[in-house]
Amino acid sequence: MKAAPEEVIEAAIERIRELGYLDDKSYCLRRAEILAERGYGNRYIAYRLSELGIPDDLTEQSLAALPKELTEEKRIRMVMKKEKGRKKDMVRFLAGRGFAYESIYRIIGGEAP
Repeated sequence: MKAAPEEVIEAAIERIRELGYLDDKSYCLRRAEILAERGYGNRYIAYRLSELGIPDDLTEQSLAALPKELTEEKRIRMVMKKEKGRKKDMVRFLAGRGFAYESIYRIIGGEAP
């Protein structure tokens, strides 16, 4: 007796989960780390994860679990070092990468408009 296609699919998915190949939490954390390593801010990362259908609570957990070397402050400094430019242009550039204005101005120095 042959198994129904649905049963085969379910069995395959269960086996993939058992092997750890299908793990939303691990995927979400790794995706957040990759985007953070590329110099994106938490707002951008959260937006990208929501586009993938990741629940907000899992996104928040992943952002909170980012390594200490990937804090927003360190990412802002990393981007500033890489992308040298005038202060006004840098603020706009960093905001476009998803960093909060408060964080940007705290690092760059100065008052938010």
